[in-house]
Amino acid sequence: MGLHRHRARRRWLASQATARAALALERQQPADLATAHQAARRAAVRQEPALQQLAQLQGLATVLAAVESHQGRAVPAPVVDTALALLRHAAVELPALKDRRLATALAAATAALAGEPVHVVTTSDEDAAATAAAMRPVFDACGLSAAALSLDMAPAALAAGYRADVVLAGVRRLAADLARDEHLQSRLGADGPVPLLTRGAAWALLEPLDRVLADEALGPVQLSVADDPSGFGAALALARRLADTLVTGVHHDGLDLLDAGRELLDTHTTAWPPLWRAAARRDDLVRQALYVRDGLQRGRDYELAPGNLLWLDEGLSERLPERGFSPGLSQALQLRLGVPMAPITRTLGRTSVPAFCQRYRHLAGTAPALAGLDAELWQAHGLTLHVAAPAPPLPCSTRALPDRAAWEQALADAAGSGADSLARLVVLRRAADLASLQALVQHPRAAWALEAVGPQTALQALGFGGPDAPAGLRVVFAEPPDTARAELAFLRRAADASSGTFEAVRLVHAHSRWLADRLPLPAAALRQLCRLWPGAAPRLLPALVAWAQRCTARQTRAHRLALPQRERQLQQQLSFTAARSPAPTPGPQPAPGTSP
Repeated sequence: MGLHRHRARRRWLASQATARAALALERQQPADLATAHQAARRAAVRQEPALQQLAQLQGLATVLAAVESHQGRAVPAPVVDTALALLRHAAVELPALKDRRLATALAAATAALAGEPVHVVTTSDEDAAATAAAMRPVFDACGLSAAALSLDMAPAALAAGYRADVVLAGVRRLAADLARDEHLQSRLGADGPVPLLTRGAAWALLEPLDRVLADEALGPVQLSVADDPSGFGAALALARRLADTLVTGVHHDGLDLLDAGRELLDTHTTAWPPLWRAAARRDDLVRQALYVRDGLQRGRDYELAPGNLLWLDEGLSERLPERGFSPGLSQALQLRLGVPMAPITRTLGRTSVPAFCQRYRHLAGTAPALAGLDAELWQAHGLTLHVAAPAPPLPCSTRALPDRAAWEQALADAAGSGADSLARLVVLRRAADLASLQALVQHPRAAWALEAVGPQTALQALGFGGPDAPAGLRVVFAEPPDTARAELAFLRRAADASSGTFEAVRLVHAHSRWLADRLPLPAAALRQLCRLWPGAAPRLLPALVAWAQRCTARQTRAHRLALPQRERQLQQQLSFTAARSPAPTPGPQPAPGTSP
């Protein structure tokens, strides 16, 4: 496999050089948009590879000419090379976000000339909206329509958005809608024409590719429809209201209902939906509402982002006092916070992000760092890794400490107040750590970011990109990221979004839970050694961190490669349930929500 991949990459690089030379000739006398549009459509109909490649070169030359004329400046050579590589099904490493978006827009506009559906795949609604705003000048210059989709769009607006030449949306929005269309075709195709939401899966351009195919790939995508036949949403709302009437020490003791509390609940039996009138089910919902009110803490267990987006801490499920509190927990918390409750849904099927990407005939994408993913991208998706422009080195020093007390002091020194004018960005792995660490950072220009979310929002809050931007940035990893590739990608995103001096440091101590979870035996031996000899930490911890990152990268890669087979097995199990369920009403449906 490795030898075959290296030979294929050498062939791809040779053909890329040939295509680059042919594009330079086409750019000397580019065709007008109408001619390029006709040539692309004719090549798409005839399905001849040589004719399609020629039409793509002509189309890219025409798009480049239109964009350069519209912007009044030439497109940089690495951006042109990246756009050409995207049209030739490559995973391209390019550090600057502005260049990645421009290259993706050029490739999307070229592909859209053929009339095929083009999807620019992002990680979230916010990313889709920001990417659409950055790419719109390119589409306007080429006379193409573009639409950014979100999870809360009305069905009519969603259907209209999918009719645009280029669609920009989060990966889970697109995956659910494509899976829903396939489900409708399989269930209703025999009964006549099926009104589909999307126009199919032809082109998928992933930006950022690393977060879509690596970081977001492990979570399943559920195909669901809004359906609450049991009245679960109404029961949650009633449980919240009744929980507020219970008095501590009179009706309940912590999460335990007393006899007076049960008698009070019995007086409201007829107000409950029929399925939830049984005492055991009713009491569990009220106890869950009490736990949401008294046991959950913002910053430790959850965060409410702009747009009423609720983030639950990844370790919350392990801290729940009872497993029965998990169903409907996010809706119960939304009711407590006074924000719109996510709809109760019924799951019809499920898919995965890798399976979603395999639906497309043409797949490509860009990312700031792809080191270590080249073999997986080739094996799972047939993508060739291409480095469009070398990135400057971003050294990250390591502070290895013998215990947590020394680690907290190092965090206060690295991210706390100082004489320099650098802004501080403290990177956490879990939102629950913010409450315990916030007091250690006293710098006036300090911000916190989650490794999985990225640095962009935090850097905007610090003023980067504005008139009062800091003189530079110091990134402090409170714990090492899971993999070296994830660390490099975060640093490149932070360096690209900031300005001035850039520094980075990672902190780790011998009692780190992150290290103990990944290397239990070596971490335990190191803890014992550091108790006897504290000087062992700076000598041994960096090597253990690199070892743990390599082990994590191997494990997650194996997990992602095994996902398609596991998803097929789960799909077969779900098919027995779906076969007994009535077919959903065809047409646009709301985005998938949280199933009870």
